[in-house]
Amino acid sequence: MQARKKRMISLFICAVMICTALFSILFIEKELNHDCTGADCPICASVHQAEQTLKQIGSGIVDASGVLPVLIPFLMLISLSVFDIPDASLVSCKVRLNN
Repeated sequence: MQARKKRMISLFICAVMICTALFSILFIEKELNHDCTGADCPICASVHQAEQTLKQIGSGIVDASGVLPVLIPFLMLISLSVFDIPDASLVSCKVRLNN
């Protein structure tokens, strides 16, 4: 039971880090060409904070090419849970196949 709890906590932390990286990259990409108001621009400060978050996570990717490596495994996990193929077959259910 303890191993399962640790596994669930580590999966949750991993998902949070992936979401943080993904949303930081998307925010930076969206606000790349905003209308800057000067030295005290709140959007520039937010972009700088998102860049620092990415650097602390360890990816350091700030351009749009960083979205794809993060997004593909996330989409694969979602597709595996949505398109769940059952293990049951006629042979595993021990159905007698007569001619």
